[in-house]
Amino acid sequence: MVSILCLLDGCSLPWPNPNIGERTADIANYMGKHEKELATLHSHAREPWAQLRLGMVYEYGDGVETNYTKALEWYLRAALQHGKGRWAEGEFLAVGKRGYYGVNYDAGNAQLRIARMYETGKGVKTNLLEASLWAQHSLKMVKAKQVKFTDGKLVSQEIERIVILMTHEQKAQFENRKESWSPLKSELLLLMYTGNNGK
Repeated sequence: MVSILCLLDGCSLPWPNPNIGERTADIANYMGKHEKELATLHSHAREPWAQLRLGMVYEYGDGVETNYTKALEWYLRAALQHGKGRWAEGEFLAVGKRGYYGVNYDAGNAQLRIARMYETGKGVKTNLLEASLWAQHSLKMVKAKQVKFTDGKLVSQEIERIVILMTHEQKAQFENRKESWSPLKSELLLLMYTGNNGK
């Protein structure tokens, strides 16, 4: 019965998706039904999984005009989310508040996407120090060294690659700040609240 449910749901869980609307939005995206996808995402916009996907919608222009500033705003909302316990880590058979299953993974994923935007200068001025700090923090969120960017690069490898491109001063700042830094200490919060994102 479990395997039949998972085949029907497209999931690895033996129960209906605990993040209601997540599968609906993903299927709508896959089928190119972007109005339905956006309606579903906006109806769950307080939940980290929806915030992450709204950022992706605006970054990639799925059914909307590409808007890196809006993408960053949604990614930041997801990136600031955090939970404790097995439910927040997305562990099998855990229990918790619907809409927040795997919240730390969604937050970490959003942080990786912000790191990549800082690296490439999409929506903000290129800043390798900020990129490396966001990527480093994402590892803490998902508690794994083998987390990958969407293009398949390991985060640990991506951090090393960014650090190689830094000046000696940036490298020293990264080493001094990487353990204590958090999204709440990022320049992105200030940029979002002042509207001065440099793009």
